[in-house]
Amino acid sequence: MKTLSYKLFEHQCLTHFSVLLPLLEAERTKLVRRAIIVVPSNMHWKWLEQKTLKLSFSLPKSSFASSVIRELINQSTENIIDIFE
Repeated sequence: MKTLSYKLFEHQCLTHFSVLLPLLEAERTKLVRRAIIVVPSNMHWKWLEQKTLKLSFSLPKSSFASSVIRELINQSTENIIDIFE
């Protein structure tokens, strides 16, 4: 499977909507770029209790921590080891 760079992936997504970009510019819509894929840095975690996890991480500007947490929650748990057993 070929790995795409983030910028190439974003460019390929935009090509499907290229007809809309001139319309947005004509309406003087402020075009702001937000990365489709964001990788957190400085990620740390600590189990405070069996069901309480403390997370900390850094994100670039214009990124949403809630999106990162949503992706972590939606991950498959089949390969996770129960550290409290």
